[in-house]
Amino acid sequence: MDILVSNDDGVGSPGIDALARHAKSLGNPIIIAPGSQRSAGGKSLTFHKPLRMSKAQTLSGLHAYSMNGNPADSILLYNHVYQKDPDLVLSGINSGENSSLHSILTSGTCAVSLEAGLRNVPSFALSIDVPENMFFKPGQETKYDAVARIGVKLVQALLKLPTSYWDQVLFINLNFPRQTTQDTPIKIVPPAKYKYVNYLIEREDPRGEKYYWLWGELRKDLEPNTDSFQVLRNRSIAVTPVSFHSNPKLIQMTQDILSKNFEIS
Repeated sequence: MDILVSNDDGVGSPGIDALARHAKSLGNPIIIAPGSQRSAGGKSLTFHKPLRMSKAQTLSGLHAYSMNGNPADSILLYNHVYQKDPDLVLSGINSGENSSLHSILTSGTCAVSLEAGLRNVPSFALSIDVPENMFFKPGQETKYDAVARIGVKLVQALLKLPTSYWDQVLFINLNFPRQTTQDTPIKIVPPAKYKYVNYLIEREDPRGEKYYWLWGELRKDLEPNTDSFQVLRNRSIAVTPVSFHSNPKLIQMTQDILSKNFEIS
């Protein structure tokens, strides 16, 4: 099985290195990722400049390709270089959880999996909650290795889902709490609509001209049966099938297959 591994934190991030190392248990990981941080770019593709790829290495020395485009471009580059789509796409591990529809549609990491899903490739996005001061800058102290190990086992179990399931689901979003262990509960839940109340911080530059920083505060009223509540409040692993189909049976199908193939609480 040929596996595209990508992300939006960049080819030199610790999360992609951990994910690629553990993905070897599933098949042949091929890493194509941005050369630098591309967080919060959504599913944008690069039309305004030439795309370039160069040989690179991950933190542990895995062979990789660094590219100058957006995360979702990695799917098109893979297809062009190898003259086929990958058999599986793993995107992450993102520094910062990507729960809620608002984050899913904003995240470059989720965008890789979304682009793959649109091409009927089974795909997964993996993200971990981190402190606010680590947003957009992956830290070595985060336990990416533990998340990668558990995440790849979850992927292995979920790949047993039938083809009919993937006809309706674009990708499966996996969000992990900060302190993820083998004993962390797993919940199969739909996405929240949004988890942050966004606002602009207004400031002035030395010339006296105004500029704005976009930021947000976590909602205090997160809906209990959603991915954001489970990963941020309940400290559970949130497994969320992402689809443009409104079909409650997808949640039950996910529950059934994991109950048979993976220990969940």
